[in-house]
Amino acid sequence: MRPGDAEKIFSDYLMLHRLPFLRAFRMDKGIVDFVIDAAESRILCNVKEVRDSTPGGKPLGEAEVQIRNGIKELEAKVANARPRNPTVFVTMNFSSDFFTALTVAKALFDEVAAPCVQDENKAATSSAAPHLPGNNAASAISHTHHLSGVLVFDYAQANHCLFPNPCAHHPVSESFFPGARIIVLDRNPGPDTIKALSKIIFFRL
Repeated sequence: MRPGDAEKIFSDYLMLHRLPFLRAFRMDKGIVDFVIDAAESRILCNVKEVRDSTPGGKPLGEAEVQIRNGIKELEAKVANARPRNPTVFVTMNFSSDFFTALTVAKALFDEVAAPCVQDENKAATSSAAPHLPGNNAASAISHTHHLSGVLVFDYAQANHCLFPNPCAHHPVSESFFPGARIIVLDRNPGPDTIKALSKIIFFRL
């Protein structure tokens, strides 16, 4: 697969399911890859590939780091605009190795998730999470509300999985992406949950 193929694969999926979309939608601080205009909602999406290295050969690090960085990049684009629509980060595995649902959970929440609370306006907020080393998790503290979820698009086995963000201001409908399984993330997962997440595998394309 070549750089940029993920966007083509995703656009083919949207066309297959007759989901109208626009490409390269400009925000205050950058361009969002897709705006999907469906009857029930408009959704903003960025698409990023998990790869071994850049086209120039520079190593990109572990899948968890790449997913976390992709989430932060998307949130930086939409934060000032305060969109009233769901925002979803879409990723695909173009690397030489597999990653798991646990990888995605750790990218969002690290080892311990920032707990969600509800304020008087019913908007999700997060309280302090002292057990997050350096607050690395993409959805911890200030990186919580704008992201509605992560969609892992598994082109190899059609094992698409949507991971909703429980702290999102604008949740994404669980039925929005045809064929996607819903993976509900526990903010304080026990051993059984961790084991189950580690068994959901996303292989390379």
